Amino acid sequence: MAVSDNTTLPDPAAEFVRLLAAQEQRLGSYVATLVPNWSDADDIVQQTKTRLWEQFGTYDRQKDFGTWACVIARYEVLAFRTRTARSRVHFSQEFVDRVSDDLTKVSPEPDSRLAFLEECLKKLSQWQRDLLWRCCVAGDSTRKVASELGRQVDSTRKAVLRIRRELFRCIEGARQKEAEQS
Repeated sequence: MAVSDNTTLPDPAAEFVRLLAAQEQRLGSYVATLVPNWSDADDIVQQTKTRLWEQFGTYDRQKDFGTWACVIARYEVLAFRTRTARSRVHFSQEFVDRVSDDLTKVSPEPDSRLAFLEECLKKLSQWQRDLLWRCCVAGDSTRKVASELGRQVDSTRKAVLRIRRELFRCIEGARQKEAEQS
């Protein structure tokens, strides 16, 4: 569509794709932080993208697209939480609100550590991921987890520490490798 002074108005679809591409990693990181399961987070991100496109006509171009996208994603997360309220593992509303508020203030610069974390988590055994999840994310006490697994509390704490150290080394190694290649 052309304006009389020979300037071309931006194509809404092209503008949307450009803005979304610039914020895609931020959006994915945001949702992954709020939803415990990677597969669910992926689904929510896809639903959010659809909702963003449906509501793109209401987007105020004077405001940050990434922040707007995260607000829409937050509503999608809340809708997901409502649908899965009977699920055994989920974050409290207070946690979602706090993280949501903090993450919308985060710089839109992509952080490769999240991508490295995803890759490093894949290298852990299912048992290690489950233990880490229960003790570090789901909020179960080490004592409770040890009791349920029939393990000593100290050995469970040490196992969690070893897994966290392993993840840290893996992430730092990947970041160093990326820096050397740049």
